[in-house]
Amino acid sequence: MRNCRHFPDLIQIGRTPCWTPRAKDKEVQGYRNSECPTSYITPESVWILELVNTHTVATRDTGATLFGPDSGKWPAWWTDALVAVASARADWDRTEIDAK
Repeated sequence: MRNCRHFPDLIQIGRTPCWTPRAKDKEVQGYRNSECPTSYITPESVWILELVNTHTVATRDTGATLFGPDSGKWPAWWTDALVAVASARADWDRTEIDAK
């Protein structure tokens, strides 16, 4: 059973966490959930991830930043997005390395 918001009649409240990302054959720690992860994908979350990716490429290739060079003037939601994505990428990379 998926325990997915897309199938509300099948949701089990209080279900033991069973979903987790995997890198190679190893579980990425800290991301267990009892609900199908596709439930969390919204148009806004896709937009933010695309924006972060565009920003990362632009910064790497040109040195440009989306909201200017002074990170103290960036919107809080943007800083949160960059930190969250960087943290998840680092967790994934560490797990990939440990799985070798």
